[in-house]
Amino acid sequence: MKTKDMSAHQLPAFTGNIRDERGRFRQGCSGNPKGKPRGSISLTARIKAELQKVPPGQRMSWEELLAKLIVKKAIEGDPRMIDFLWRHLGSEFGRALKETITE
Repeated sequence: MKTKDMSAHQLPAFTGNIRDERGRFRQGCSGNPKGKPRGSISLTARIKAELQKVPPGQRMSWEELLAKLIVKKAIEGDPRMIDFLWRHLGSEFGRALKETITE
């Protein structure tokens, strides 16, 4: 009796005709046919909205407080914060900051 050799690309029969013989979605078909619901807000947008809020008893937003903390830590010599500023604000800024702190 011959046994059927199941290759990694064969899928069970229940997948219907939305996938090709290699298991990829056929052109025009999707694994998420309904897609993202209208009006849904991304995680990034939610985080940005939260950072814009001013915490109780403060005059600055969370974003401003976080920026001040990052800069303060970099000035105090935290190498992770120096690297963070370097990567996000440009190498010239980071290089000047690193030289100032390490002198």
